[in-house]
Amino acid sequence: MALGTEHQSGPGVAELVADMADGFGKLVTQHVTLAKLEFVEDTRVLGTDLGLIAAFAPFLFMAYALLCFASVVALQPHLGFGLSFLAVAAVNAVIGGVGVGGAVRRIRGRRLFGQSLDQFKTSSSILRTGGRIS
Repeated sequence: MALGTEHQSGPGVAELVADMADGFGKLVTQHVTLAKLEFVEDTRVLGTDLGLIAAFAPFLFMAYALLCFASVVALQPHLGFGLSFLAVAAVNAVIGGVGVGGAVRRIRGRRLFGQSLDQFKTSSSILRTGGRIS
């Protein structure tokens, strides 16, 4: 073989670096796209839950007022005026607390950006280990 006529059997270092940079760029783009999709979905679900809370809150206030009035009238001969109001208020507070508490627990239980974080952790792990998947 003459000098300078050696044949390389694979891609050069520059081509490998360019491919790696291209792949990394695509990976980052895919992570951003996934995060955007999850953000839209999370926002939609949270908006729905907050909308339900806002929609049902006036019913709680109205129920409180009407039940207080009707129950105080019904209980007043047996418990007196003050205890009748206290009993009605306690019942309405429990019912309202259970309804709003359920919606709040649902909001807290939702894992925001779950897939994006998982994929980012996987990609970070692969990059740290030099491409080996553990």
